Amino acid sequence: MSIKLQQRGGTFSIYVPNTVGKGRPVLRATGYANRTTALKVATMVANLRDRGEFELLNAVAEGKTTLFDLYQAQVQNKQQVLKKLLKRVAISPFLEPWLKSCAANGLSDASVSLYRSRMEKLFAPATLAPIVYVDQLTEGTIINLIAALGVSSGTARQYLHELQSLCRFLVAQGVLSHNPAANRDLIRVPKKNKARRRWVRDNVDRAIVEAADPEYQGVFAFLHGTSADRGDVPRLRRRDVNLDQQYVDIDGNNKAATRRRMRVPVEPWALPYLVRACEGLEPEDLVFDGLSLDAISRAHKRATKKAKVKNYWLRDSRHSYAIRAILRGAAIADVSAWLGHSSLATTYETYVHFDGEVKQILVAGSGIREGEGGTPSAPSAPVSARRRRSHANSPVAPQATGRRRSPKEA
Repeated sequence: MSIKLQQRGGTFSIYVPNTVGKGRPVLRATGYANRTTALKVATMVANLRDRGEFELLNAVAEGKTTLFDLYQAQVQNKQQVLKKLLKRVAISPFLEPWLKSCAANGLSDASVSLYRSRMEKLFAPATLAPIVYVDQLTEGTIINLIAALGVSSGTARQYLHELQSLCRFLVAQGVLSHNPAANRDLIRVPKKNKARRRWVRDNVDRAIVEAADPEYQGVFAFLHGTSADRGDVPRLRRRDVNLDQQYVDIDGNNKAATRRRMRVPVEPWALPYLVRACEGLEPEDLVFDGLSLDAISRAHKRATKKAKVKNYWLRDSRHSYAIRAILRGAAIADVSAWLGHSSLATTYETYVHFDGEVKQILVAGSGIREGEGGTPSAPSAPVSARRRRSHANSPVAPQATGRRRSPKEA
């Protein structure tokens, strides 16, 4: 086949021979409007064809590179470098299949969306070169990517965990030889964030809701006025909200059955906002449709700033809800169920470390003496050596009667 130039839309094009499929030639633009330069491109193509070097021509035919880039590589004597680059495997075609596999293993739709946005952010750092190809995923590169995020240690830990999952998928697909993100000898796993001890009264939560953008007021009333997580927002349906009896059912995710919480009371101050959000909806309609998790977080930051509430994170609202319930006299077992904790001990250990009034209520209601290391679900937990010594020095060790005591008696 002779190589012929055709002028199309001000740019010269030629038919590029290839061996892919039926080997039919493919019309491709040279990238040049100058006929002399376009003839040089045509000569290059003819020489590659005559020498049987179809690797680069096939790449042009498949759209992996262009005649313009191919000619520039020849001018700069870098065609061998271009060949190596064309053999590299891009990461992007594997992202959606990986996310689908995560969803098949029980990851919620909201978490899938979060994973996608995090990987997009991780691979396009502001201060480093973007990560495009699989072979760029080395231990050293991963260390630099995590450091460039500029997030808390706990959030960086989550990014690394998700990257490990993606690398495992790439290994299973045969495009990565090993999982560099799982190399504990070179990559130090970031520490978990310290447990937060922040909670507020309901008037503060209401002030944040009032300061929020109108489309987010119902969202924040749901989050601050119940035990819901940010990830519960996209899943809430109208049938889950019982406005008459003032409770919500929170389905949770597919992976953890304990996250399904039934009949979680809505605090009275939050109810009017939910009533407004549910107006005109059918039972199967989503109450808050089309909101991303990142958008919810950003809107909450704006609202807290406008309400002049400092150091109050969206997740802190769960603590606020739980502690207010405890102070109103709710049983710790009910609070644990509303929060979706896996055990009563988790709830006790979380909130016994808050202020003195909460601790006194929990200790009094659990039958555990103040200062002991037990939990409601494990009353026979072994006493530490220090406790044994302190009991031995006491004339008579006090006995737990199991009787519910008031905060003053504790």
